[in-house]
Amino acid sequence: MSEALKPCNCLSMCRVLAEQFAEPHSPSCPNYKLERFVRIVAHGSSFLVEPDQVDAVIDNIDGEFTMTDVHMTRERFLSLAEFQGF
Repeated sequence: MSEALKPCNCLSMCRVLAEQFAEPHSPSCPNYKLERFVRIVAHGSSFLVEPDQVDAVIDNIDGEFTMTDVHMTRERFLSLAEFQGF
């Protein structure tokens, strides 16, 4: 379960942050939390998934694949288009 966010004013302090990035918090804010996701590359395509989904994805892959840890905020992960790849 995620911990409660502390009050901040990141978006009001930096309009550029709100307009250009998916993260609602500055990297210096205590609410800015990086999480681990996994990038899986197979057959020229890549998938960015949550760690608990890795087994289900690789069970459906025939042939070789590579996996790499990627750290980003949950907001950035959720803002990625599903078809966009990584």
